[in-house]
Amino acid sequence: MIKPYFETDAGIIYQGHVLEVLSGMEAESVHCVVTSPPYWGLRDYGLPPMIWGGDGACKHEWGDESIKKYVPKRDHDGA
Repeated sequence: MIKPYFETDAGIIYQGHVLEVLSGMEAESVHCVVTSPPYWGLRDYGLPPMIWGGDGACKHEWGDESIKKYVPKRDHDGA
């Protein structure tokens, strides 16, 4: 699991690639996820280039299918 970026009695903040961080989380343990999606070159975070969801030339559909595997990570009592 990734090391916490910041931690207090109120909660823990993790920083990293959302797919890597969430893959290490226990089911129903996440209350909030804040991300900065890849805006195709409008942001440079100093990371190696990556194409989300496959070939950049193909039609991308973002929605339920792209997040289904991470939904169990969310704490259903959370907001």
